[in-house]
Amino acid sequence: MIRLKFSKSKIVIGSSFEYEDILTIILLKELPDSFDAEFAVSGKIISGSDFTPTMKNLGLDLGATQKKDKETNKVQNYVCNINSKSPVWVTKDTMIQLMNKLHTNCYLLLDFKIYLCSECASNMVLDRTKKLYRCASCGIEQKKPKVEYSITTKSSPPRPTTKQKGVPKSEKQKLASKIKFCQATMPNTDSAKKLLLNEITSDFLDEIPSNFKQIELVNNYHINNLVFPPKELRKNSKLFRKMTIREGSLERILDVDGNCFETVIQFKI
Repeated sequence: MIRLKFSKSKIVIGSSFEYEDILTIILLKELPDSFDAEFAVSGKIISGSDFTPTMKNLGLDLGATQKKDKETNKVQNYVCNINSKSPVWVTKDTMIQLMNKLHTNCYLLLDFKIYLCSECASNMVLDRTKKLYRCASCGIEQKKPKVEYSITTKSSPPRPTTKQKGVPKSEKQKLASKIKFCQATMPNTDSAKKLLLNEITSDFLDEIPSNFKQIELVNNYHINNLVFPPKELRKNSKLFRKMTIREGSLERILDVDGNCFETVIQFKI
C-alpha cells in the first residue's frame, strides 16, 4: 500500500514494504541538476549474495557481513549496517548508481535527509553550535529549511505472522500501520507529481483528475494455484520454493480523494 498527500509546497508519502526503492530513485531524480554536494546516508542493505565488490567499485568504503544459520552454519544472507552516527557520505550520482546496481538483488533500507536553500537551491548544512542550518553557497541561515528531500525506512523487512497481540486491529488500523514502513518527503512540483503517478499508478492515469489532495493505492494478491517443480528438488527447500510457479491475480484499488477505482491483473510467476 502507498499513500501520497499533496499540499501546496510538499508531497508527503507513506508506503508499505517494497516501495522504498522506487521512492528513493524518484526522490534522487527530483534533486536539482546543480546539486552536487555529498549527503549522509544510513540504514541497512540485505542480500542473498555478496555485494561488496559493487560497493568498492563505486568508491564506497563499505562491505557486507555474512549472517549464518546458528544450527547449520550455512550463510543465510549478507548484511551491511550503516550506523546513523557514522553514515556514509555520497553524491547524488553515486547514490543513483548504487540503487540501479543493487535494487534487483538487495533490500535497500536506507535513510537520508537533504535540505536545500530556498534562495539559491544549494545544500543547507547544520551548524551544531548555533543549531541553525546555513546555506553552503549564499550563507543564509534558517532554523527549519523549507525545501526538504528525505526518506526513512524500517531496518528489517516485515515478517508474516499469525499471532495477534492485544486488541485486534481494524482494517483501517492495519493499513495505517503498513504505510509506516517507508516515509518520504519532497517538494510538490509538476515533475515530481508526474513521475510519481507514472511509476506508481500508470494503470489509472485516465481516472486521476488534474487536481487532488490525496491518493491511496492498495495491492491485494490472490494466489489461486501452485505449480510445483519435480519431486527430486524437494530436498533443497530454498530451490523448491524458488521454482514453484504461482498463478493468481493482483487486485489494485485506487482511492483519489474518496473516489475509488479498481483494476485486476492476472499473473503467473
